[in-house]
Amino acid sequence: MARLHHEGKGLYQLQTSRALIWLGMFLVLSVSLIVLDQLQRLNGAESAASRLLVPVQTELTQKVNPVFDFWATLEQIGQLRQENTRLQAQVQQLELQARQGRLAEAQNSTMRAQLHYAQANPQFKLAPATIIGKDLHGLDDYIEIDRGALDGLKPAMTVISPEGFLVGRLSQLEGHRARVLIITNPESAVAATIVAAAGTTDDVVDGQLDGRLSMTNIQQNLPIAKGDDVVTSGLGGNFPKGLKIGQIAAVQKSDVQLFQQAEVAPYCDFGKLSAVEVITNNVPID
Repeated sequence: MARLHHEGKGLYQLQTSRALIWLGMFLVLSVSLIVLDQLQRLNGAESAASRLLVPVQTELTQKVNPVFDFWATLEQIGQLRQENTRLQAQVQQLELQARQGRLAEAQNSTMRAQLHYAQANPQFKLAPATIIGKDLHGLDDYIEIDRGALDGLKPAMTVISPEGFLVGRLSQLEGHRARVLIITNPESAVAATIVAAAGTTDDVVDGQLDGRLSMTNIQQNLPIAKGDDVVTSGLGGNFPKGLKIGQIAAVQKSDVQLFQQAEVAPYCDFGKLSAVEVITNNVPID
């Protein structure tokens, strides 16, 4: 045991001695390099090293720079993608706000028109309704509204636009839903009056397959012209008197025919129509 302890102690002293030697050599070398540098004795070595290292450094720079440029480009692409995503989201938000603004303005315009017409025509009781469906390109043109029998509506009630233009009459009713037979439907016939400069004449406005309106039995002796107003006459009691239907758009007249014919352009734009009013106190009597 004592022998082992003695050998271990000797090994430790040997390692310590070697460490001190290396430390001394390092200190001597460091001091020597500092002294030589101060005496400018290393200039030649530095120049030689520079001549050797500059080409290597240049070559490494030429090889390494494209790598750094590549990673920088990838980073820029990532940043551009993030910015593009942010801008797209911002554009979508602005478009949504614009649509909401246009919708709000359209709703306000509709309500203003409804209020104005109601104030100007106190003889009518009006029930506002929103259009929830329409078919304007088939043989059976119609619109559907979100009011029905459970809301107090009845068949054949008159339907007008917010501005008071004639739309049609109720034809089919459910609980909270109703179909409107619009005046351009071929099954629609409205007793009407042409208000011309020379007087008035009564006829019927018929719906056509092409979504137009026509009058085919106009008195020959009444001079009518493009732009003359056409309104409901009230005859037959199906519609209140004086509702605006449209204007004369074209006139066909012949000496060999008993009656004039005219095409009527409706005031109501059914394609853009989004809300209507139902006149609830003018129900036709069968």
